[in-house]
Amino acid sequence: MLLFSKRTWDTLSGAEQAAIRQAARDSVPYMRKLWDEREQKSLAIVKAGGAQIIEVDKASFQKTMKPVYDKFLDDPKLKEW
Repeated sequence: MLLFSKRTWDTLSGAEQAAIRQAARDSVPYMRKLWDEREQKSLAIVKAGGAQIIEVDKASFQKTMKPVYDKFLDDPKLKEW
């Protein structure tokens, strides 16, 4: 996540804002790669420590929870998440 204060952002030129936006977009694949590597390393540590990992069917859970989501998520933007 990249955050800027509005006051600072507004002092930048359009070209500077565009360059920052492009750099942020360009960084996504690299950051995802780092995240995936860290997740795998952390999982290996947890397993080595003796934790039992239980895999679940996420789609089935989401389908079962749909009535709950529909009841409590009345904001369309939240439903997208």
